[in-house]
Amino acid sequence: MEQNNKILDIYLKAKGKDKKDDVISIVPYSPMPSEKDYKAGYFNRFFVARYDAPAATEVSEKFYNESFPKLAEGLYKKAEVRWYIKEGVNIERDDEFIWGGKTAQALNIHTTNKAARQKRFPQLLRAVDDFLEFVK
Repeated sequence: MEQNNKILDIYLKAKGKDKKDDVISIVPYSPMPSEKDYKAGYFNRFFVARYDAPAATEVSEKFYNESFPKLAEGLYKKAEVRWYIKEGVNIERDDEFIWGGKTAQALNIHTTNKAARQKRFPQLLRAVDDFLEFVK
């Protein structure tokens, strides 16, 4: 713990900050899809992890958008994952068309693996273990 405090002190000094009050802590979040999300068939989940952490932490969209930029630059990674919560959803987006024949579980595995690869974010794979979570 003392080593971490020394590293933090060096970082704060380099950034021109002299108090640890400015340090942002990652606040875990447990999402709850709304009825609107269930009607759409999906919602977005947000994850953050320090580069050397064993697993990512799920955070709120507000933390992801507002607080993540305040974290120590280069020490943290983030990923947004589209999470399917209804079977048989047809979604057209960017470079792929997802057919309704795929299961929500298969789609969630695919989108999580894709985000982990694209962001070079292996901690994401250790943060999610129930690919049917929230599926009705």
